[in-house]
Amino acid sequence: MNETPDPLGRGLRLDAGDLVVERPGGGAGAPTLGTLSGIEALAQALTLALETQLGSDPVNVSFGFDLRALGANPFSVRERREHLRLQLVRTVASDRRVREIRELYFDDDPRFAELHPGTDLDRQRSRVSASRRATATIEIETIAGDRFTVRAGVPDA
Repeated sequence: MNETPDPLGRGLRLDAGDLVVERPGGGAGAPTLGTLSGIEALAQALTLALETQLGSDPVNVSFGFDLRALGANPFSVRERREHLRLQLVRTVASDRRVREIRELYFDDDPRFAELHPGTDLDRQRSRVSASRRATATIEIETIAGDRFTVRAGVPDA
């Protein structure tokens, strides 16, 4: 049986950074490592890249997100947000399975209400202003033509 490879790849399933062990057949079978493929594999890989400090992987020093630069530079609020946006784009676009970043916006952007109709805007503003996290929504188109969304939260943006 020749299985056509998924253009978005396959990977090992992680849960909070730990490998997932599955027992097929309701627990009666031998344990195996959980796997995932397609958009699920790409979403997990992008989340991992966004949660890994740039340069911390000695095998691939260009992998990850440069969070330290936000605290290491005297950016204004506007400059910090723009640097954050650029780092998000760099990190996500560096994956060969991403064809295009179709949209990137933060929870406090005016476009949030437009893109999330029915949201209680007062509650949304209150939640965002009380948080020390900048949460971004990144809408992605893959090389296979699929579209999906990744949410990324970054402290102190």
